[in-house]
Amino acid sequence: MMTMRERGMVALAGFLLILLPLYAFVLEPQAKALTTSRTQARSLAQSLSLAQTELETRQVLLKRDPNQPLRQALQEVDAALEQVDEQLQAQTVDLISARQMPDVLRRLLAESGKLRLLSLASLSPTPLLPEEGPVNFYQHGLRLRFAGGFADTYRYLRALEQLPEHFYWQRLEYQVGQYPLAEVELELYTLSDNKEFIGG
Repeated sequence: MMTMRERGMVALAGFLLILLPLYAFVLEPQAKALTTSRTQARSLAQSLSLAQTELETRQVLLKRDPNQPLRQALQEVDAALEQVDEQLQAQTVDLISARQMPDVLRRLLAESGKLRLLSLASLSPTPLLPEEGPVNFYQHGLRLRFAGGFADTYRYLRALEQLPEHFYWQRLEYQVGQYPLAEVELELYTLSDNKEFIGG
């Protein structure tokens, strides 16, 4: 006859013999499947998080203007050109206009009375900037030839210098022919944003 202790041990052994196959064939595969599912779920969650981050990054990039750096550079160039244009305008504000120059030179010659105009010719305009762009200034020149004495020539040149409008001197040639008369060739120029020739 078995004691209570032996009976308990037999009952426990029987329970374990029933439980072990149940664990081996039912519970263990389910536990492994659950662990695998959790691992896959974590991996999918990480992939989803990465995809979400990439999507947000692409949306930010799509909102940006790809031409913005070019637009910024163009604005800076336009601002620089505008500044140069303002500086040129400030420096040329008191220059005689290209259209007025021939008439002013003739009028001053007529007022001198003793000088005789031989010829008055326009010179081809020369651009100040190497390439034609939205803003450019042109050098407009005149070649003036007249005859007269030294004192009258000097007074004429002084009168030109005292005009309220100004121009630039390019060249002055004074050649005495039959004393005291001389032939004078004078080249003057002014600046304009118009390429048109000076009428003369």
